[in-house]
Amino acid sequence: MEDEKKIIDYEAFYNDYVKGLKNQHEQNQKRIRVGMWVNILIPLIFLILSFLISTSKLVFLTLWIVSLFGIAFYLINVEYLDFKMQDTLSKMGENEINPLIGERIEEVSGKVGDKADEIDLHVENTKNEIKHKAKKIISKKDDVISKIKKNIGGSEDEHN
Repeated sequence: MEDEKKIIDYEAFYNDYVKGLKNQHEQNQKRIRVGMWVNILIPLIFLILSFLISTSKLVFLTLWIVSLFGIAFYLINVEYLDFKMQDTLSKMGENEINPLIGERIEEVSGKVGDKADEIDLHVENTKNEIKHKAKKIISKKDDVISKIKKNIGGSEDEHN
């Protein structure tokens, strides 16, 4: 009886643990969104302040660079911790969670590949059209040259 209670406790612990990790993943998604907005807003604020205040621009440039490094470190840290958490979940057999960044990268790369193929096809068709038009122009040029030679040759014969 006591063994069954321990098994139930372990199952409850496991389910709570997995649920907590999934909640952590959702919070990490929010942190990434907030970090991206902060990554846009803080440099914008420093830029506006540097134009409004006529003191040294070097101070604002330094603050801007330091803030970008700080935000980048924060975002990398959140992504790394989330990656480790997902690795733990995958070892436990839970594969429901997607990565925070790049979850649709394969879909996008497929679309990019399709677009690249379309562009290549368009470039090849354009090259063929240009070659065809160039051949027509050369043919017309040769016709005009032969007509001019005939006219010049005919007018020289008339003068002699």
